[in-house]
Amino acid sequence: MGDLWMFFPGHDIALADGRAGVTLPPAAVRLQRAGELLPLWMGAPVDRVACDGVNARWLDGIRRDFGIEMLPWDHRPDLSPRPWGWSKAVRRVFENLGYQADMLPSDAELDRIRALSHRRSALRLNAELQCRLDFEIWPTGIEVFSADELHSLLIAHPDSVIKAPWSSSGRGITFTDSAHIDQAVQRAAGTIRRQGSVTVEHRARRVTDFAMLFDYHLGATEYCGLSMFSTSDRGQYCGNIVDCQSELESLLSQQTDITQVNAVREAIPAVLDSIFTDGYHGPVGIDMMVVESEDGRRMLHAAVEINLRYTMGFVALALARFVDGRSRFAIEAGDHTAGCVARVSNGLLQSGRLALNPPGGDFTFVLERQ
Repeated sequence: MGDLWMFFPGHDIALADGRAGVTLPPAAVRLQRAGELLPLWMGAPVDRVACDGVNARWLDGIRRDFGIEMLPWDHRPDLSPRPWGWSKAVRRVFENLGYQADMLPSDAELDRIRALSHRRSALRLNAELQCRLDFEIWPTGIEVFSADELHSLLIAHPDSVIKAPWSSSGRGITFTDSAHIDQAVQRAAGTIRRQGSVTVEHRARRVTDFAMLFDYHLGATEYCGLSMFSTSDRGQYCGNIVDCQSELESLLSQQTDITQVNAVREAIPAVLDSIFTDGYHGPVGIDMMVVESEDGRRMLHAAVEINLRYTMGFVALALARFVDGRSRFAIEAGDHTAGCVARVSNGLLQSGRLALNPPGGDFTFVLERQ
């Protein structure tokens, strides 16, 4: 039996809201419509992808050029649901597709997943890793429950980062300094009222972004691979490097001590066991950074955030089998499919730009050979 994949990029917004009837921002809806076929590049031949129609000419082309066997959903009832991530909102989408309650997580299970997705899990991961490692990593932040407590903390440590409990890819993040403490507290006060708290950590000088990708199932943690990506100064996702794992590891070793990276990877499964206990199985993306301290030392920030969902890093990991050499995966606003010209040989992108989604969307998912 295969899986039914569903691209749902509004996952973190749905988690923050917590309700099944969340209204996603128009941009998130447009991104979902444009990228609904993205799982075609990730799934197995027996899997299917949920979509609202398909451009047959485009689909025939990528199936022919890249040997993709996965197809759009044929409404078979025996497929296991595989969403981008679980929330009450995405469960409702599966219900609307005809899935019965016994094939979907309960309210209690979804509440547990939402609680585990809170940023305090990243704080706990970082703290427990520090106890298990024999080298220093970036210090663990704290959770703050009131505007007054936050103000006092920022007076003492003005160069900080404030993070909303449920957010990602630069959303819900505020960088502070001594000149803008009052504005930062005012903004965070609304988040505290709505979501109960914020987390605060020392602001780091980022050298490079990367992530470790895992699959967690029945207490077993499988390491899937490394993801190397870029972000803006405000932490917004810009794109992924697509290459084989050995090349990504070599690239990362130019920025930091790779033995420390390996030590973090080896320590993570035991920590995930202690955090998840009985509440989660599925993809885990742990965003990390190489940072530079005030005295010029390079360190690992080992738990920038934990994503209990698929990420663009998982997409890039899957795309590595379709490229012949280093490439870049990115999301571009607008329909740029007409300008994407690629040379493909033996199922591999040799040169040029490949549109990973059909024409007509408000965004283009692009794989470009470097």
